[in-house]
Amino acid sequence: MSEKSVIKILIMGLRAAGKTTLINNIFEGRNWAELNIRPTEFVDTIQYKYRGILQVSVFDAGGQEQFIDQYFTQLWCNKIFSEVNLFIWLLDSSNLDKFEEAKNKISKSLQFLDRYSPSARKILIASKYDKHKKSLDLINQEFKNFNFDNIYSISIPMGTAREKICSQLDQIVMRKYEEKLELLEQILTQFNKSIKGKFSIIINKLDGLIVGSSKSLESIARDLKYESLKHFFSSFDKIPQIIAHFDDNFEVDFSIYHIGSYFNVILYLQETSLLISIIKENKFKSSRILKQFRSVKDELLSIIEK
Repeated sequence: MSEKSVIKILIMGLRAAGKTTLINNIFEGRNWAELNIRPTEFVDTIQYKYRGILQVSVFDAGGQEQFIDQYFTQLWCNKIFSEVNLFIWLLDSSNLDKFEEAKNKISKSLQFLDRYSPSARKILIASKYDKHKKSLDLINQEFKNFNFDNIYSISIPMGTAREKICSQLDQIVMRKYEEKLELLEQILTQFNKSIKGKFSIIINKLDGLIVGSSKSLESIARDLKYESLKHFFSSFDKIPQIIAHFDDNFEVDFSIYHIGSYFNVILYLQETSLLISIIKENKFKSSRILKQFRSVKDELLSIIEK
């Protein structure tokens, strides 16, 4: 994939394959219970900042037949298929009767993609795998002639979708922002040491994913690396909002929660990001934490924002 300031992702698939659901799960950290999506009409273009670092433009192409056929017209093909970095075809693996129709549309899509974005990475994702566990080997066999770079199976309810897509985007993040990630790691490692913490991470509030940590992104455990922590801190956000109703001058830049033998400290970097530290009870000292946080806050923000 070419390196640009904004990464273009084109997501296509037949109607009700789950394209918009996938986008909301990945880029907004929304879980299955929250997702009740209306069908997309034609193409929605949405801007995101993945992990608070990578600018992403997602083209969510509606899957109704009348829309897909328009994408292949002279009027629209260049706009839809040009400058694509990552192409995802979402296949409803629970609807075997639609496989032949999908093959026909995939073939046309890849022709235009090869013409307008020959270097794009191409991925086939078999969605709704929890509803119909058709062997991935058989899906590979069915679609082997299309030269996809990868073929994956996913289930959003089972939590496997985010890892597959995020792993692709993380390859770009690691290449494009290696220096930024290293700087964040250095500062957070020193900060974590100075507060005697077990672990410190910066979270992007929109998708709930880790921006930087006191450990390298590559070394973070897989289940934490791709887990959206949005729901972990969203309930904590409500407490300052409640207090603000009773105190017009109330401002907050940190919250402290006692959980078992640990203190969980949430430090508010800016509207879109939080610094979270986990500290053993016997090493916790609030004055030390706040002093160190205020000494590194501006530096962290300058790195994240540049």
